[in-house]
Amino acid sequence: MIVLHAAETIKGGVATVINSLVDYQVEQEEIDELICLVPSDQADNLLNTNNLQIFQFQRKGRNILGMLAFFFSFLKLIIQNKPDVIHLHSSFAGLMGRIAILLSGRRHKTRVIYCPHAFGFLMQTSPIKKRIYSIAELFLANFTDKIICVSQSEYDSAVKAGFKKSKLVVIHNGVQIKSKSNTFTANNKTHYKLIFVGRFDYQKGIDILSEAIELLAKKNTNIFYEFTLIGEAVNSEDLIQFKDSKNIKINELGWLKPHQLEEQYLNHDALVIPSRWEGFAMVPLEAMSYGLPIIASNIEAFIELEDNEQPHMKFFKLNSESLSFCLEQIHTIDFSRNSQNSIKVFKRRYSEDLMNEATIKLYQF
Repeated sequence: MIVLHAAETIKGGVATVINSLVDYQVEQEEIDELICLVPSDQADNLLNTNNLQIFQFQRKGRNILGMLAFFFSFLKLIIQNKPDVIHLHSSFAGLMGRIAILLSGRRHKTRVIYCPHAFGFLMQTSPIKKRIYSIAELFLANFTDKIICVSQSEYDSAVKAGFKKSKLVVIHNGVQIKSKSNTFTANNKTHYKLIFVGRFDYQKGIDILSEAIELLAKKNTNIFYEFTLIGEAVNSEDLIQFKDSKNIKINELGWLKPHQLEEQYLNHDALVIPSRWEGFAMVPLEAMSYGLPIIASNIEAFIELEDNEQPHMKFFKLNSESLSFCLEQIHTIDFSRNSQNSIKVFKRRYSEDLMNEATIKLYQF
């Protein structure tokens, strides 16, 4: 079996998913050849795995030239390598990839698996754009064998939008069980270290975090806040600036390698994730695997992560004022309990083994 993974962009959670899948799939006897197509400026986000062929295309932003570069590189790979299974990651690769598959003439010889990692119609955008995204996805679903929804909320949204249930399957994202756990977290401190990990883009609510920090800087408090920001803008050209103040320190580290990121997860009090929408984000799962508590926006994808019997998350409404108030009241959060519970919930529901085994079953004809 020849398997081709393709993505138009991989920075962030998509890279984590692909790395996990590839690392597992290279060890499977039924897979003879494993191929990945990724943008050249992001190829270093893939793990250097033996027996993996990595092809690259030139991506200069999410524009028509970048999309065409992906399209023609992908079409060439299909024709030359004749994959038995094509696994498309994210909506832009899903759009251009399925068109290329149809033009290649190999649709009936290839099993097409598509994971949007959050459908385009789940975005916070105009009703007209949502409708266009929905129509496009529904049409392309006719040329797809299985669509992976990474959360129950994404599955429910797809069914509501008109997708056939037979096309959909829920496979929660998963990450590796860790040998180390966070021992940094404690309650009732005067210095809190908080971390943001991800793209500095509108979807991830980076502007909400920036505005919340500005509001927090105006508060009269004896608590000192240290924010570590990991990532950079990928799909946004808006420059979001963060400033230090008398009770706030900002550390901007850019993208980090996995071992560097692990150190950050182990040495902070909590992860802050103000996303506007998600399919089922990898960052909170990584945090849970280390026992790092989470402060999150109250969107459905994050609420699904919570466990009523073993609570481990603190939610705020999707605006800067609510996040600022939540941080102002940070001393009321039971971080010690949340840390312990997060690891328990993670091991029970979100290990990468569950994701990998369920995914490869979809590859079978």
